[in-house]
Amino acid sequence: MTQERSEPPANEPGAAALPPLPAAPAPFAALFEQLRGFEGKIQDPAQKQQFEVTLQAALVASSFTSPYPPPEVLTAYGIAVPGLDRSLVAQLDQQTAHRQGLEKNVIYGNERRADRGQLIGAVIGVLGLVFGLIIALTTSAVAGVAFAGADLVALAGLFVYGSRQQQANARPPSPPRSAESKRDRPS
Repeated sequence: MTQERSEPPANEPGAAALPPLPAAPAPFAALFEQLRGFEGKIQDPAQKQQFEVTLQAALVASSFTSPYPPPEVLTAYGIAVPGLDRSLVAQLDQQTAHRQGLEKNVIYGNERRADRGQLIGAVIGVLGLVFGLIIALTTSAVAGVAFAGADLVALAGLFVYGSRQQQANARPPSPPRSAESKRDRPS
C-alpha cells in the first residue's frame, strides 16, 4: 500500500525529493487514500510539498504507539547527537520504573488503610459487646442488650456504607450532565 512519489521536475524551485509515504494503518487506510486524491489537485509546488509533508507526518503519528520513539527516529537521534538514543531509552526506563514504584506505594497504602480500618472496627465491635455484657450484668439486662445491639447495628451500617463507597469508586465516573438535560428530566 506504499506509494512511490514521482520526482518533481528539476526546474521547480525548492524541489527536493521526499521519501515515499508509508502505508497507512488499517483503520485509516481509506481516509488517507482520499487525502492522496487531493494531492493531484494542488497546483502550487510549495503547497503540494507542504501537503505531502503534512500527510506523511499524520501517517507516522497515527501508526506508532509506544512509550519509545519509532526506531527510525531513535536512530536519527543517535546519529545527530551520539549517545542520545541510549540516553532517551534509559530515561524512559527510569520513568517507567518510577511510575510503577508510585503505583505500588499507592496499592500498598490502600491495603494498609483497609487492614487498619478492619482492625479498628473489630476492636470497637468487641468493646461494644463487652460493655453491653457489663451493663447487662451490673445494671439492667435490657440496657445491656440495647447497647450491644446498637453497637452491632452501627458496625453493620458502616460496613454497608464502605462497600457502597468501594463500588462507587470502582466505577468510571459518568459524564457530567448539561443544564439542559437536567431541565428536560421528568420530576
